[in-house]
Amino acid sequence: MMGLPIAPDGLEQAELILGRIRLPRTLLGLAVGGVLALSGVAMQGLFRNPLADPGLVGVSSGAALGAAIAIVGGSVFGGLPESFGPYLLSVCAFLGGLGVTALVYRLGRRNGQTNVATMLLAGVAMTALGGAAVGLFSYLADDATLRTLTFWNLGSLNGASYQRLWPLLLVAAGVAVWLPRRAKALNAMLLGESEARHLGIDVERLKRELVFCTALGVGAAVAAAGLIGFIGLVVPHLVRLLAGPDHRVVLPASLLAGGVLMLFADLAARLLLAPAELPIGIVTAFIGAPFFLLILRPFKVGDLIGAAGIVGTVEEIGLFVTVVNTLDNVRTYVGNNKLFSETIQNFSANPYRRVDLVAQLHNVVDHAAAIRLLRDRLARIPNVKADPKPDVEILSFNPLGPALAVRPYCDNAHYWQVYFDTNRVIRETFGEAGFPAPEQNVFVRTGS
Repeated sequence: MMGLPIAPDGLEQAELILGRIRLPRTLLGLAVGGVLALSGVAMQGLFRNPLADPGLVGVSSGAALGAAIAIVGGSVFGGLPESFGPYLLSVCAFLGGLGVTALVYRLGRRNGQTNVATMLLAGVAMTALGGAAVGLFSYLADDATLRTLTFWNLGSLNGASYQRLWPLLLVAAGVAVWLPRRAKALNAMLLGESEARHLGIDVERLKRELVFCTALGVGAAVAAAGLIGFIGLVVPHLVRLLAGPDHRVVLPASLLAGGVLMLFADLAARLLLAPAELPIGIVTAFIGAPFFLLILRPFKVGDLIGAAGIVGTVEEIGLFVTVVNTLDNVRTYVGNNKLFSETIQNFSANPYRRVDLVAQLHNVVDHAAAIRLLRDRLARIPNVKADPKPDVEILSFNPLGPALAVRPYCDNAHYWQVYFDTNRVIRETFGEAGFPAPEQNVFVRTGS
């Protein structure tokens, strides 16, 4: 505040507002958003599943249960002492999150492997159980404690203080330093557990460390600011859309983006209904839920897609499984953890589709004349679009002669008809024009 024309009393008041109110709240928002986003990256990378976040596997509900025990239990004994009350709340939230995470992780293990569907089901069950327990504590609480517990469950940065802040800052700093050091291991995990082991990664140790780190970070964040959803789910996806899947970039970028998104959400919470203040968990849910539905639904029922090694029409989209009817009329059930972890081609997203074929010419053939003939004949194929026009151009040169890229366009429904008709037209056009077939040397190898 040096150099500003402010009276001494005003300067003291400004320093009080900035130093005791604004700065702790800003640091709390940055720490909570950053650690939740990092935990989301860790869980998604560990289980190779875009649906995985701390809330879906029960960490948040466990931390909420632990904090509820501290809040309601403390009120029974006359309230939490001011000297160590915030620390006791953090410890209870941490232990609750760690315990539920360990249980969900154990239930998801089968024969030495992590079953994602089982783990998510266990997480849903533990979340429901934790919610029921929190509801029971709410019923047993008195009016003042019930109000505190209710607003704490909705999440808020209100009441930020250095006493509440410094344990979270220590945890956030540890998580922010440790997780980027495991970025290469998380990249290896994207290939699969067996591939990661072949690359020298101790997979089981990595799992234990990630689970512990997530429970510690989310437990501290929930204890400091209450339940705040969707940060750990939305931010990693947003960063991957902008920067790619490399965890060496995703982790630090998510740390920054999570903190910034939390600050914007807190700003909206304070301004939307001013002078009243919305719980920040409501704001993040309104932001995150539509975005979550958008990024995880790259196709709809009836779309023709290619993913997870299959091509077919989407018939049903479930929480864990998507039903695809393949081109040979086989009803196929594809796990969403596999489907959404790979590249998805949605052939129905555009009104037309391109057929890609290659036509090999002999060295003696006039390639310009061959291109003109093919373009003319392709335009006559039924269901080939006039706009964009069929494309024929030289793709490459090889010892046999020039190779032509033949690319007509058609509706998705007529793709295979145009595909086979284009193959036929290429043969007929070159044959009628008298173009010699390229010579191909065949080598026969005999063994003794």
